[in-house]
Amino acid sequence: MRLEKYTNEYQVLESGSFILYDNTANAKVKFDFRPEFPLIGEIEYEFIKDPSVQGSKLEADGTEGKLKITCKNLDNLLGNCMLKPGILGERDGKKLLHNFFITQPGEDAPRLFTYTFYMEVE
Repeated sequence: MRLEKYTNEYQVLESGSFILYDNTANAKVKFDFRPEFPLIGEIEYEFIKDPSVQGSKLEADGTEGKLKITCKNLDNLLGNCMLKPGILGERDGKKLLHNFFITQPGEDAPRLFTYTFYMEVE
């Protein structure tokens, strides 16, 4: 059996969620999207409280095959996410995109981390 999922003009290549180990844990997702998309890599998500930042803020830094996303003050009880998926790569006019959602039901509770990877279709 093969199941395909789509949202608008994007195919969902992978989507899932997991509970982080504890309330201070970070998340890491390693991926290999071959043969659908020729990209191998990993994304590390670091969650920190930063009193010098008002509201929440995302910062990204990457090198070949590795991306680190620093998530500052993502502690909204209802959850936080990127407003639009971010582009991870492009090949033959097709884009590979990524988005995530994080929620933490209380300061002492571990976070629930949900992610989705999309590929632009024709």
